[in-house]
Amino acid sequence: MFSKRLFIVLALLLILLITIGSGVDFPTRPVQIIVPWSAGGATDVLFRSIASVFPKYANGQPLVVNNIPGGGAVPGTMEFLRAKPDGYTLLSFAAPILIKSHMDPVEFSADSFEPVILIVNDPCYILVRKDAPWKDLREYVEYAKQNPGKITIGNGGAGGGTHLAALAFESFAKIKLTHVPFEGGGPAVTALVGGHINSYMGAAPEGLANVDSGQLRILGVFGSKRLDKYPDVPTAKEQGFNFQFGMWRGVAVQRGTPKEIVDRLHTIFYRAMRDPEFQKKARELSLTLDYKGPASFAKFIKDYDKYYENLIKSNKLGNKYKY
Repeated sequence: MFSKRLFIVLALLLILLITIGSGVDFPTRPVQIIVPWSAGGATDVLFRSIASVFPKYANGQPLVVNNIPGGGAVPGTMEFLRAKPDGYTLLSFAAPILIKSHMDPVEFSADSFEPVILIVNDPCYILVRKDAPWKDLREYVEYAKQNPGKITIGNGGAGGGTHLAALAFESFAKIKLTHVPFEGGGPAVTALVGGHINSYMGAAPEGLANVDSGQLRILGVFGSKRLDKYPDVPTAKEQGFNFQFGMWRGVAVQRGTPKEIVDRLHTIFYRAMRDPEFQKKARELSLTLDYKGPASFAKFIKDYDKYYENLIKSNKLGNKYKY
């Protein structure tokens, strides 16, 4: 009898250990996601939208957005990397972080992160005030050619994604712009609305509420097709500029995070992406949803890492590489 009871106890203990190890009970407390930019930018808005449905699929636990802006996303990224690899501190892993690793000497690279899921891949666009003298990209570029350095263009952070997008377009169009960095897309859009800069290189949903209210206009979209919400705004290619550039955003954890936790987080975010409430919000924000799981997201990152490196080197950008 004793042996039978001992066997039952051991069996129950084994089941308990397997359950814990599989991450089934994860999370049991709030999960934070670090956004290394100011509130109001594209990445911040995306994850606040995800956070509104996150508890439905995470045992009722909330997703807490922690903004750590400044320093070209380096301080926030380093705060993430110093956290325990237990799945409770996530990173809003976005293109600017990977770009920064090639623009400047930093303590991280593409290999520093464990990809969980890709959520969006949004084309960039140039915004101007409603009263700006340029009605499209052609006029903007022509003016820039005739007045080198006179047009100011804001970005979400020096060495970040929208900064590189603006630099790359500047190089492609053979024009000279004056770049003005901000600590995120939100402050940059505010500066544009206030007339402190002439233009802004952004990605959905940055500035689109201001477009809807009539304060701002989109000169052109750097994607393969027009934005569904703005069918009258042509792509750059339609205006004679065969140039594309986008901002992707997903979730990463620290290297060494248990696979079962990575898989559980992937499931939570995947279900949140498919949630009708979030999908409605994504359409309102003109987000381009682009799901990729851990393996395909890892390959995606590897490919883009090489692309950014080549782009930066070929245009002699940043101060990491010696030219």
